[in-house]
Amino acid sequence: MTTLLWQLIEAYVPQDGAAAFREDDVKGYPSWVATEHYDIDARVPEADLPEWQKHASQPAMLRAMLQEMLVERCKLAVHREFKERDVYALVVAKGGPKLKETDPEETFPPGIDLPGAE
Repeated sequence: MTTLLWQLIEAYVPQDGAAAFREDDVKGYPSWVATEHYDIDARVPEADLPEWQKHASQPAMLRAMLQEMLVERCKLAVHREFKERDVYALVVAKGGPKLKETDPEETFPPGIDLPGAE
C-alpha cells in the first residue's frame, strides 16, 4: 500500500542518490494524493520479460511503467522545474575527524520513517 505522491516521486525523481529530495518539492497536487493509500497490481508485458530479467534494467522500466500508468489512469500532467539551492559539503576539520567507533551493544533511538512506509 502506498500513496500516489510516493509513486510520483518513484516515477519522476532520479533515484541515483545525487540529490536530496523532499515531498514538499512536489507542488500543485490535491491533499488526498499524500494521504490516501492504494495497492498497485501490475504485470510486465510478455514481450518485455527478457529485459525485465536483467536487474540493471528494472529501475528504468519501473519508472516508465509508473509514468504511463499515472498519465493513463490519473490523467497526470507533469511540469519539471529546476531550482538552484545551497549545497553543503562535509569536510574534515583541522586535526582530523572527531568521529568515534560505535559500540554494537549501545542502543539508539528509532530512525526516521520514510514516506510511504507503514
